[in-house]
Amino acid sequence: GIPLNSKLIVLSACQTGSGKVSHGEGVLSLAYSFANAGCQNMVSTLWNTSDKSTSTLMEYFYTGLREGLTTSDALRQAKLKFIENVNPVIGFGHFWAGIIYIGKDRSDLAPSLIRISLFKVYILACGLTCLILIVVNRYKSKS
Repeated sequence: GIPLNSKLIVLSACQTGSGKVSHGEGVLSLAYSFANAGCQNMVSTLWNTSDKSTSTLMEYFYTGLREGLTTSDALRQAKLKFIENVNPVIGFGHFWAGIIYIGKDRSDLAPSLIRISLFKVYILACGLTCLILIVVNRYKSKS
């Protein structure tokens, strides 16, 4: 029941796009729950995935988004780059084919990813500065 105001959700854990099939509803999964909460674009997995493979593929995916690719192109390019750059055994389809994109094909997601990251860094820096000032003031007042 919590409305989400997010352009993209990445659910890169195992089986986030699979679940119980419900007549009239479809597949009841974690991705389904996010869709019900208002998320229109998400990356999800259909089966168990390797942590190392998934993290490498997601790095390639985010790079594609930052370069201005649409979401489906970014995931496609990430999969192709993954196949080219990894051990042939790990490049086997089981390690990347279950990662899917659900939603409208968009190219405006990367700027929001970068703004969020810079905003979080700014907030963290301000918080640490305030914390240091408080500790220094308390230390001086005890002396």
